[in-house]
Amino acid sequence: GRSIGGDFAKFSSEFPLHKALQPRTELEWAYYQGNSSAGSAEPIIFCHGTSGTAAAFFYQVEALAAKGYRVFSAQYPAYDSPEDWCKGFDHFLDAMKCRSAHLFGAGLGGFLVQHFAVRYPHRVRSLLLCNAYATTNPFAEQAGSLASMVHITPTPLLRKVILDSFPQGGMELAAKQAIDFVASQVGSLCGNDLASRGSLNCTASSVGAVSLDQARITLLESNGDDHSESGFSLS
Repeated sequence: GRSIGGDFAKFSSEFPLHKALQPRTELEWAYYQGNSSAGSAEPIIFCHGTSGTAAAFFYQVEALAAKGYRVFSAQYPAYDSPEDWCKGFDHFLDAMKCRSAHLFGAGLGGFLVQHFAVRYPHRVRSLLLCNAYATTNPFAEQAGSLASMVHITPTPLLRKVILDSFPQGGMELAAKQAIDFVASQVGSLCGNDLASRGSLNCTASSVGAVSLDQARITLLESNGDDHSESGFSLS
């Protein structure tokens, strides 16, 4: 039968992982791309959550590319603040030669693309937010002084904290496969990436007023306790 790992291996053979270096830094974005040039079609960019990588949305890249869309699944490097992330994403859009794009953000990715829409509204065609949030204040309160310790926490412990947050117990096979796949991707993340994501999640910050027309903002929420920050489907 089919498996996410098998499907991803097939995808990887057809869609290479690309890298884009941010100017005047050592920060490197990784991304999968479908249709490098799709005429005047407005691009769609997927941004993962705390535990994600560029692989998180490979099904979506494959399906949308087959329909002729220009699509990216981007993996962002370590940033210290939403403001720095927005500057980095602005450079990423330049590198991809995207004047503006439709942005899909899951979890932390949804939080960050909202910040981007506030600071660079002219570059955002629409927002699709999945299990996203507009403030990290509750996470910051819960973390307390531990938030300032993230950057000196050993990498295996950071990895364990993320993996322990995944749903456990009885669930459908497809959901378990999705979680196992994301868990395997977490193992590929370096300590800097893990610390940055933990810090972005646990440092108090709120999104300002998004000037985008409400009709261009879509909110998605996965139901039940078996959601992950990816969008896997074997159907």
